[in-house]
Amino acid sequence: MLADSRSVQLNQSITIKPIILLGVALGGMVDGIVLHQVLQWHHMVSHADPSVSQFKSMVWADGLFHGTTYLLLLISGFWIWRLLLQHASLWTTRQIIGGLLSGWGLFNVVEGLINHYLLELHHVNETVAFEQ
Repeated sequence: MLADSRSVQLNQSITIKPIILLGVALGGMVDGIVLHQVLQWHHMVSHADPSVSQFKSMVWADGLFHGTTYLLLLISGFWIWRLLLQHASLWTTRQIIGGLLSGWGLFNVVEGLINHYLLELHHVNETVAFEQ
């Protein structure tokens, strides 16, 4: 009985932050791979009709973005691994799914509001005219 209560206290004290960070990383990676590379809808920096030098800067910015998401993936993975080495069973399935979805949503809110609307760094779909 005592072991169960200790385990519950331990589970409640463990942070969900590494799971949320993993969700942010996965959201960024899916955005970068699917929207930037596969669909080629946009890059981190948009130009209506890019010159070669502008296109190089667009690809460079995409590379920084992909590198950052990969770094976040490594950091969150290492953080989770370290916590799991210390405590065998940390999170419930609901906590893991909730943390991943929270992180993914956080990425999309920040990326959508800041990059798309406030800074106007790029448009969601560059194959559509900018006026639309």
